Amino acid sequence: MRRRYGRCEEVRSPRVSWFILFFLMVAIFFFNYFGKKLGGPSPPMPQDLVLFSPNGTPVIFRPSEELTVLTFVSSGCEPCRKQVEDLKALAGKGWVVPVVVYVDSRFDPEKDGYIAGHTYTLHPKELKRVVEVMGVDRVPFTLIIDSGGLVRRSIKGYVPYDTLVSYIKVIRRYGI
Repeated sequence: MRRRYGRCEEVRSPRVSWFILFFLMVAIFFFNYFGKKLGGPSPPMPQDLVLFSPNGTPVIFRPSEELTVLTFVSSGCEPCRKQVEDLKALAGKGWVVPVVVYVDSRFDPEKDGYIAGHTYTLHPKELKRVVEVMGVDRVPFTLIIDSGGLVRRSIKGYVPYDTLVSYIKVIRRYGI
C-alpha cells in the first residue's frame, strides 16, 4: 500500500493572528493621532510679512527660488546664538537661503549673530500676527519654506547643524 504524503501546510496559531491584528491597529492609531502633529498639512507663508533690515529699511519677505530656512531668534538667548552660527555655516553651502529674524528690537550686529543680507528684525506690531499665523511661541523657531511659500517643516527650539542639514536634504530629495 502506497502512503500518501500531503503537502506541508503551516498553520498559524490564533495568537499570532491576533498579535498581528493588534499591532496593525496600534500602528493605524499612532499615525492617525500623531501624523497631524508630526507632518500634517501646513499653511502657506503669509505673503505680506514686513521685516526690517539692520539699517531700518522695511523689506517684504518673499521665499527664494531655493529652500528658505527662516529662523526667529532673540538677542539674549544662547541657543539662538548657536542656531545663528549654524545658519552662517549653512549660508556657505549655496543650496539654501538662511534668513534670521530677531523678534526683539535689541539686535546688535557686533554682539549677536549676523548673516550679511539675510538678517532682519521684526516690527513689534508684526510680532502678534507672527505668533498667531505661524505659531511662533518660543525661540529659536525655524521654518523650512519651499519656493512656492509652503512651510515644509517647522521646528521649535535649537536644531543641531547635522539635523538641520538632514531635514533640508530630505525635503530637497523627496519634497516632503
